[in-house]
Amino acid sequence: MMTRLILTAMVALAATSQAEESSRFLTQLHGAGYMTLFGNRSGAFNRERYVSEGTLEADIFLFDFTPTTHLVWGITTATRMGKSTTSGLPFSVQEVNYALIPYLEMERGAHLVRVGLDHGCEHLILKDASQPWYIRDGERVLPTVYDNRLFAGFGSDTYRRSTWKAQRQDASREAPHWIHYVEVGYYLQELFGLVSEDALNEGNNWWWDAHHDLRRQVWSGRRGDLFVINRLEFMIDREEECAWRDRIGLEFQPATRVGSAFQLNWHPIDEHPRNSREDLIELVARFFF
Repeated sequence: MMTRLILTAMVALAATSQAEESSRFLTQLHGAGYMTLFGNRSGAFNRERYVSEGTLEADIFLFDFTPTTHLVWGITTATRMGKSTTSGLPFSVQEVNYALIPYLEMERGAHLVRVGLDHGCEHLILKDASQPWYIRDGERVLPTVYDNRLFAGFGSDTYRRSTWKAQRQDASREAPHWIHYVEVGYYLQELFGLVSEDALNEGNNWWWDAHHDLRRQVWSGRRGDLFVINRLEFMIDREEECAWRDRIGLEFQPATRVGSAFQLNWHPIDEHPRNSREDLIELVARFFF
């Protein structure tokens, strides 16, 4: 039913704009892929759960209503590898995530505005019931969890790394030194009966969340650009209990035609009850287009 509603809305919006020359289907594609290696894994929890992670992202511009208003379908998939459960392998696939994110993106001068729905799923592959992140208060956690949130965001029009790099390579324009994006989300407690209430948010009862992404260019040279980066996230549930998450780091983007970046990150605070990465260090290699 959810898919039917989205498709109906897309067809209706397309029909109203069909006569406009500026309205087009499938006009842009942006994507990224990155591999993460984890360090500073103290304690049994971190040593067994976090080894590496691979992620792919895509933003498909389905339809342009105007030159500055777009219907976009975002897709994210992630595979998280933990301690090997089989001899002879350095790690085993432990978790698989995906997110489907239909949204409207509107460009307003040097800024963009987004409004949409984020439907996400996290699936734990239960290879060994003794692994600590599958057990909470003596009980096994749900293997499959869904998050469904309505969101609104505002930020720099160069928030996508590929857009910033294209502007950086354009001699007629100066790429901004500050790149930011703020997003506020409201969690749905049901999804038209398609998902059981237990699986929605794994009973965490999330209500609202907000996050702020910031990149500050601190050095630029012939070999590339260096940024200080930060992502701060705040979550609150319906019992008004809060959780904070913070990640700080450095990012270097080489001066190459192919979009790439390398990051060193640290999580000083992470109070998420299911996916805490507190004190972990990340080494990230990324490509984007």
